[in-house]
Amino acid sequence: MEPPEDATVGRIEETPAQKGVDPSSVVQPWAPDWDMELDFEPDLADVDLAELQRPLPEAVSSPLDVPSNSGEASPTDVSSPSITVKTTDDAPSAMPAAPAVTPEGAVQLLQWLSDLAPPSPEQPTPLPLAPVREQSPEPPLPPPQTSGDRTWYLSLDIGTTGISAVLLHRPSRALYPLYWLAIQPAPSNEWVALPTVKTFRLPLAIKLTEEPQDTGIVPEFGMPASVPRTMPSVLAIAQATQRFQGFKPWLKVGIPYLDPQTQRDEPVVQWSDHQAIALSTFLRGLQALLATLTQVAVAGAVGTAERAVQSQPVLTCGAVGLEDSTLQTALQQLAGVIVGYSANWPDTYPLNVRTAILKARLVSRPEQIFFLEDAIALALAQLPASDGQPVMLPPGLARPTHPHEFGRGTTLIVSAGAIASELALVNLPGTLQVLTYQDFDLRSLPYGGDAIDQDIIIRLIYPAWLRQSQAAANRFALPDWQIPLPLGRDPWEALQWDTLSLPPAGEPDLQRRQAFHRRLLSSPVGLLLLEAARRLKVALQQQEQFTLQVGDRLLLLTRQDLSSSVLLAYVQRLNRELNALLHQKNLMPVEVNQVVCSGGSASFGAIARWLRQKLPNAIIIQDTYVQAGMFQDTAPHTWSRVAYGLATLPLHPAVLDQARQQYSDYFLLMELLRSCPDAPFTLNSLMPVLSRRGIAAEVCQGHIFALLEGHLPPGLVPTDRDRDLLAPVSQNNPTYAQLLAAPLFHKEDNQTYRLNPEQKAAFLRYLSTLLATTGQSLAEPLPLEI
Repeated sequence: MEPPEDATVGRIEETPAQKGVDPSSVVQPWAPDWDMELDFEPDLADVDLAELQRPLPEAVSSPLDVPSNSGEASPTDVSSPSITVKTTDDAPSAMPAAPAVTPEGAVQLLQWLSDLAPPSPEQPTPLPLAPVREQSPEPPLPPPQTSGDRTWYLSLDIGTTGISAVLLHRPSRALYPLYWLAIQPAPSNEWVALPTVKTFRLPLAIKLTEEPQDTGIVPEFGMPASVPRTMPSVLAIAQATQRFQGFKPWLKVGIPYLDPQTQRDEPVVQWSDHQAIALSTFLRGLQALLATLTQVAVAGAVGTAERAVQSQPVLTCGAVGLEDSTLQTALQQLAGVIVGYSANWPDTYPLNVRTAILKARLVSRPEQIFFLEDAIALALAQLPASDGQPVMLPPGLARPTHPHEFGRGTTLIVSAGAIASELALVNLPGTLQVLTYQDFDLRSLPYGGDAIDQDIIIRLIYPAWLRQSQAAANRFALPDWQIPLPLGRDPWEALQWDTLSLPPAGEPDLQRRQAFHRRLLSSPVGLLLLEAARRLKVALQQQEQFTLQVGDRLLLLTRQDLSSSVLLAYVQRLNRELNALLHQKNLMPVEVNQVVCSGGSASFGAIARWLRQKLPNAIIIQDTYVQAGMFQDTAPHTWSRVAYGLATLPLHPAVLDQARQQYSDYFLLMELLRSCPDAPFTLNSLMPVLSRRGIAAEVCQGHIFALLEGHLPPGLVPTDRDRDLLAPVSQNNPTYAQLLAAPLFHKEDNQTYRLNPEQKAAFLRYLSTLLATTGQSLAEPLPLEI
């Protein structure tokens, strides 16, 4: 049986009063779940320990009439007083194991999706989780038109481990998810598709190459199917130094530029203890990945120039529900690109991503690129258009639908991925046309799946290794995973474990975690420990215990170990963040009506139990991933709820943060350098000057004040806080030293400032160098064209 198009399961919890069903009368659904006991510490006095330890209620099955991609019978709609599970296909009786994730972290594309083809363009079906009402079938929509302004929009969910994309046809409110397909030349010099490498999530992975036809960087889209997933092959890939994966966080560290004096790319970042790399490599890597969206294999072929020079497989893209020719035309006429990002990330990241999008030629002007927080996108993915009309999907891609209309009222969004966990609260109005960006309150915690992996190594694997004697190594069966070492070799010596300053469980502690991550990437043992942690984290969602052989010691690790040693601290920290957010909105937990959880780190059953106890009146909708190894951030063909929500932003234009879209910190800094007088001035005297220059100064007064106080845009110039992220050659960069040698604005008293003329000249030269290759000028506020 072929795996379903979507491996995601939506878990929806309801209160007993909402359904009126005796929990003892229900039956367990097939979707696996965490069954952990959490023993909270006293700082969570509002958490009922007995309730948190109780397994999730079982469920009653009922038919669900939803078309599936595979053409097989639709699965059941599982409902109960406290949990509803819906799927898009039956549970496979013998599901193939997902491809291994290499210790380098490169996401392997789906190997067992051999014959999936885009459904024929038929009548679209409503987007999942939009309001569902009994109504007569609508007549088929006319074919999408590809001409005219503001017709086609592309959304990009750029995650730490992969990229998902969705195309919006705005006039018809129709969404078309994009997929990537590898093709390679046949002996007849024609291109043929490789059905074994097709994915709806492109790995955020690149490799360096010396091929003359390449630019030096090409997408790393997986190993051939014939390569065995054995330990030696994984180790060989782990030792490769020309592959880089998961580099998204580095794009907020700084802005790449070519130093005019040294002719060297700056800044250079410290990837591992033994390897440094120019930040421009990651920016060019993102550009190379996005450029695959311009390769549409019309009629199964690409251009003759491509055929003449390529000997390796090439990535092309397609869209479910669209002919390739229509997709090609749409991508050439994009009105805009909507990109997701984390709340509170600096404007350095949008500036870099805009550069990559412009150089990939997806659009031609910076004002065509919009940014929206991932958590807000998750909320939009649940809603119809602002005028109440349903959002449409191609047939066969209808997602599980809530048995009740997704209601208005107080809604909590939990978005947790590889590097961050974010919360958003919004009171959804009865009329969505009045929903604005200001209705959302956001909090971001820089702790996610990558930090959980580290805590598994520190709090779970290492203590278990200390407890396990060599004599007891043969008591268990064959291990679930193995880290081969020479006989008697201590794996922790290779990491110089005793010299590490380790972060506390559940806490971001960015400096210590970055140092620990570099150490792990510097050693084959460290890479294999990371792989073991990832496998353990996923496996213990489906089995009670996990055996790991480290050298000559066999470790037995259980769900309870993971819960008490790692997940407990994570849930505690999330609880504190939620308390702060509720206080910020002046809300009580019982006032929250519904919760949406998405992302790999939000899929744990422990998260659902905590939310059920914390928010007793809320319906909880949670994405879970039922195949082994299939977290949302790594599952090759899972849908991206964030990408769908981003694509609907043109249907909710008021939700865009217009002030930040128009007035980035970089633009405001450049404007201050252009307009501030040489004589002393106050903030109050400066505001009319900026207003006369056409700037809505009142909406960004706080950012202007911060710049005057000496708070430069994070990432503009690396500070002492960023020093450990840079290689020594960039730590001693004289340009950085000059820019930080004196403040840009001297503060003469509490309200009066004077612009430093020497620093003004230095910053203008530096900004001119930075912008030279970005395709952005910062000369005018970005107009709003959405």
